[in-house]
Amino acid sequence: MKLNDNNILNNRAYQGGGGIAFEADISSSVTVVTNNNNISNNLADNWGGGIYLNPVGSGATVDFTSNGDTVDTNTAGSGGGISAYSDSGATLSVKILNGTINNNTGSSNSGGIYLYPKDSTATITLSNSSVSGNSGNYGGGFLLYDVNSNPNVTLSGNTF
Repeated sequence: MKLNDNNILNNRAYQGGGGIAFEADISSSVTVVTNNNNISNNLADNWGGGIYLNPVGSGATVDFTSNGDTVDTNTAGSGGGISAYSDSGATLSVKILNGTINNNTGSSNSGGIYLYPKDSTATITLSNSSVSGNSGNYGGGFLLYDVNSNPNVTLSGNTF
């Protein structure tokens, strides 16, 4: 799936993904590429005010690439801007390139980006992006909560 040059504004989710959400169920796969979208002023009660990613169960895969997206002024319990949670045995790949993740709020965990690869295979890349003005109880801009997954994480050329 590709999302290019969209405005995703002023939406609400009662669980996850106030702006957009992508889930893959057991043994299924979702590949998403987003380019130059504005994802702003969205609300999720639990995860990912702007964007929520979730491979659910063993064998599920979510492969997400964001290039040049603006994720701004979103609110959620965890990951006001972006939240990615993966179940045991799942595969999660998150690449955020040339992005702006600003002014998001997480009432529990991380306002900007919250990543929780639980007992799963995870690759996380954040490159040439701005992460600023975000607030949360833990990790205002970026929080990686690792539970037995030993993720491959690359952070390069960013402004925090």
